Amino acid sequence: MFANHCWVQGYDRHRATIAAAAILSQGGWCVFEVCVDVPRQRWEVRVVIFDLGPEAVAATVAEEIAYEPELDARLTGCDRRTLQPVPAMGAYLCYVSGAAAPSARPGQLPPADLRTNAMNDATAGRSGPTALCSKNQGLDGGPSLSAISASQPD
Repeated sequence: MFANHCWVQGYDRHRATIAAAAILSQGGWCVFEVCVDVPRQRWEVRVVIFDLGPEAVAATVAEEIAYEPELDARLTGCDRRTLQPVPAMGAYLCYVSGAAAPSARPGQLPPADLRTNAMNDATAGRSGPTALCSKNQGLDGGPSLSAISASQPD
């Protein structure tokens, strides 16, 4: 089923499997996030993974990393009913990019293409047990996880 997922150098599948198991054992869904501003540790949600198997989650993570291999990635947890982030479930780094982090100046935001276009570009051609949140609207019609997680300090 996941035999055609992309392999990316630096991805630790075992670590992602352990992270997924930890989140799922606490009753949450896994949330795939990428770091768009390394110096400020600003993370953006890319995908909520609706799958109960840690191995399937790890396979989905590998596929997602292939879309933006220049960005570090982690798994966090969210409540299955509300899709709200649950910091107590932990944040598990599962991929560190080999790309150099851009130097940030005070008040500088990441390039616009990382903030806005990455979500649109990364959603092309996907299938499988994932659900994508748009930039403006969550799965229930409320604010997206991106907006929720961006408003909470990590």
